[in-house]
Amino acid sequence: MPRRITLSLLAVTATALLAAGCGDDDKPDSAASATATQTTEAPAEASTPATEGAATIDEENLRAFVDAINEDPAILCDPENATAEVLEQLGGEEACAAAAATEEGGKEYTIDDVQIDGDTATVVITDEDETSTNLFVQQGDELKFAGQQ
Repeated sequence: MPRRITLSLLAVTATALLAAGCGDDDKPDSAASATATQTTEAPAEASTPATEGAATIDEENLRAFVDAINEDPAILCDPENATAEVLEQLGGEEACAAAAATEEGGKEYTIDDVQIDGDTATVVITDEDETSTNLFVQQGDELKFAGQQ
C-alpha cells in the first residue's frame, strides 16, 4: 500500500554525506520504563550492562518514525531525531531547518525492505522518483535517522 513521504530532505542528507539519509517516542519511553521496572529488583551493577546492551529497534516504531518524517520533514533537524553526524554534515540544525522549510508535500512511497540488527536498521524506500536506503540507529530510548547509503 503506497504511503506519502518526503524524501527530498533525505536526498539532501545523502548528498551532504557524499560531499563530506517520526518520531513516535511513546513506545521507546515505555520500553525504557518497563526495562527500568524489571531491573529494579536486581543489584545496580548487575542491571547496568544488560540495560545498556538491550537497545533494539522496534519495527512498528521504525515505520511510525518514517511516517512522521513524511508528515513533518523538519523533525529530522532535531538532535533527538537525527544523529549528531548527520546534523553536522547538513550544516547544523538551522541549515537543516532551512532545507526542510523548502519541502513541498510528500510523495507516494512504499517501504520495500526493513532490516533490523539490534540497535541499527536499514529501510529501503521507493517513491515515484527514486529508491533510497535509509539508516537508523537506536541511541538509548531515541530512534534516530543516521543517513543514507
